[in-house]
Amino acid sequence: EWRTGLWDCSGGGIILNPSVTNPHAEGQYSFGVSHSCPGGWGAFGFDRRNSDWTVIGTMYPNEYHVLGLSFNPGNDTAAANNLNVMLDNGSDPRPLRDFIPSLQPNQWHTVRIPIAEINSSGEPFFRLYFFNMGSGSPVYYLDNIYLEHSPDIVPPVISGLVVDSISSDGAVIRGNTDE
Repeated sequence: EWRTGLWDCSGGGIILNPSVTNPHAEGQYSFGVSHSCPGGWGAFGFDRRNSDWTVIGTMYPNEYHVLGLSFNPGNDTAAANNLNVMLDNGSDPRPLRDFIPSLQPNQWHTVRIPIAEINSSGEPFFRLYFFNMGSGSPVYYLDNIYLEHSPDIVPPVISGLVVDSISSDGAVIRGNTDE
């Protein structure tokens, strides 16, 4: 399950309206996000967790290949140009504008972000952020958000097998895999 989260700042915050009826790319609703932190900053994100936030749903780089979404920058494309996409695993943030060739105000843009391009650490993750790296206060809309899943069909490479102990009813074997 996906949950939304806000990374607020003091003296302002992020306003999320999960049921914006206009604009929307498809269906009846979109997420409306408004950054109002003084001097910029703040983030909006999606966490993969259960309903009471106690269980994290880890996503592995070999399973998810593309983050897709529809993005509308509202009327201030300069502020929207300072949005970065990032994961919770220590990877470097990437400007969202790297994935939108020509950002036009008040228009929906279909965005496909290869996970490998925002996952510089190559580590598993459970959170996707849209982080404001500028001093402006972007107001934008998100719709049709999805991760493309591909089953992992490549078997792991097993190496360094060591038998720790052997008994009449079993054995303890240690080893390494590339996953």
